[in-house]
Amino acid sequence: MRFSAGILINGGRDGKYKMDVPVINFKEDGVEIIFCPSLEISAYGDTLDEAKQAFEIAMLEFLKYVHNKKTLSKVLKKLGWSVKGKNEYRAPSNSDLVMSNKLYNDIVNTREYSAFNQTVELAM
Repeated sequence: MRFSAGILINGGRDGKYKMDVPVINFKEDGVEIIFCPSLEISAYGDTLDEAKQAFEIAMLEFLKYVHNKKTLSKVLKKLGWSVKGKNEYRAPSNSDLVMSNKLYNDIVNTREYSAFNQTVELAM
């Protein structure tokens, strides 16, 4: 399967997940924050590396939870993701997220931030 930003590939059917999601990083009160608007997951740390590590843990916990509850598809669809193919999902567009997510809109329009993709893999 092809892999590109914002697509969850191999969505847990065989217990393997690989997710590559766009995230943003910004500072608030001296703390580094990583926020993934397409999943509404965030994490923080004193440094960017600490925030990235905390975000990876948050993502892993999210994937474990939806795997155990068998609700991955339901949760992603509720967050605006669309089905791209068998066990593949596409994240909502950035413009849709900015319009629908008040926090993300605030960050994009009023703060300094950087954007990058974060990949998390999990085998259950």
